Amino acid sequence: IELSYEDDEDKPPLSATKVRKLASAGVALIIQLSSSTSTQQAEAASLETKVPHIGANQSADTLVTKLDNPYFFLAGMPGSIQFKTLLAFIQKKYKTAATFTDTSAIAQFLAKTFREGSEKAGIKIVDEETIEAGATDAIAQVQHIRAANPEVVLDAGNTISESAAFYRSYRQLALPYPIIASYNKSIPRYLQVVPHLLDGIYFLDCYDQDKPETKTFIEHFRADRGEDPYSLAAFGYNALYLAKDA
Repeated sequence: IELSYEDDEDKPPLSATKVRKLASAGVALIIQLSSSTSTQQAEAASLETKVPHIGANQSADTLVTKLDNPYFFLAGMPGSIQFKTLLAFIQKKYKTAATFTDTSAIAQFLAKTFREGSEKAGIKIVDEETIEAGATDAIAQVQHIRAANPEVVLDAGNTISESAAFYRSYRQLALPYPIIASYNKSIPRYLQVVPHLLDGIYFLDCYDQDKPETKTFIEHFRADRGEDPYSLAAFGYNALYLAKDA
């Protein structure tokens, strides 16, 4: 398999342009590792050009509901499935929850999914907090959460800097509530930006390091790169093997 590479800089308008460029070059398949927002734009271009298109890591359900695109395949974990998994973990333990999110499109989508899913499951959302882009702390939001006194906090955040601001403030004010997060928190960059601040946080991840296939992937990645892989690399690898099988 010969790999052609284009960088959409995770900018939605540019993403569609890059898909058209790759289609014009005659590629047989496009694997995308951008955000859900950029992938949504790219989908319109793959439908237009009729090029098979795999979303390797995205989580917005709208990628398979908003546009009737028979050429697009979602290999990531949709937000609705993420919440069902979270719900199985929390429903018998907690009856009230607070959510925090940021202003990015995927975070807003996850927050909406968490809110609607909680209400259907009988979990009362007692507070919803949003961190604006560029915020350096989240003291006010954390104080609001403390005043609402939830049993658990649901983390629907996506952007790293805003999540870092939240967790610094959360630890600074020493809130006692457990936090459960989406699979966005599986990215090691969070641990580098906020060392130790995510200790004790539960988060989803569909990257199962105990599976025999994953162990083989880790061995190959280490041999090639001299470092351990994490979920995003595995999602790309998985998408490539879907292409190979096809």
